[in-house]
Amino acid sequence: ECLSHLLEVCARKTEEFIQTLENKHMVWLMEIEEARKMFSRDFNVEPELMPKEQEAKRLQEEQEQKAKEQAVANAPVLNVTVDMQNSPACESYQMTPK
Repeated sequence: ECLSHLLEVCARKTEEFIQTLENKHMVWLMEIEEARKMFSRDFNVEPELMPKEQEAKRLQEEQEQKAKEQAVANAPVLNVTVDMQNSPACESYQMTPK
């Protein structure tokens, strides 16, 4: 029971962390990348405008989704071990990264 509760807490915290990465930090990084492209020293590069046609919009969304998936696939993995020996009553948890 205690171990399953610990696993639920770890899963919830991991999901919250991933959501924060996707919804806050990845958006911020994509905006920085877009700004970098816009303000590059190569002024011959065409600026990226928002598409007006549905098909162009769909293609752009697919490209953004692929970029997001690639960024998530290349993200570091968080591995955690739980030392239950020092807390047989499950009063506290000691978590150390591998």
